[in-house]
Amino acid sequence: SADSVNIRVRGDLNGDGVIQTTEPSEDVTYSFVDSTGVLSRNPGAGAQVVLSNITDMRLTYFDASNTPLTALPLSATDAARVLSIGVSITAEEADSRPITLATRITLRNR
Repeated sequence: SADSVNIRVRGDLNGDGVIQTTEPSEDVTYSFVDSTGVLSRNPGAGAQVVLSNITDMRLTYFDASNTPLTALPLSATDAARVLSIGVSITAEEADSRPITLATRITLRNR
């Protein structure tokens, strides 16, 4: 599943044909909650904080022609078309100035 603030990533990393749900999990959800300013990682055993003091986080999904897929949450058809994911995170520094970090992740199995 994928929308602008949540993504569930599944992959058979060890090639045994089974998606493991215990650490090291092959079924992980990353979620950002606006009201708490927390980005968490949930491998199936409960969410753990990855980052806090986040003021905004957005995920953007791109197809092979570099076109954003804007119908969120992604349908199964659109999820299969994703070639890369844009990640933008804004946080407050110690002096309360906002800082935004952005990157693009290219999926290696596509």
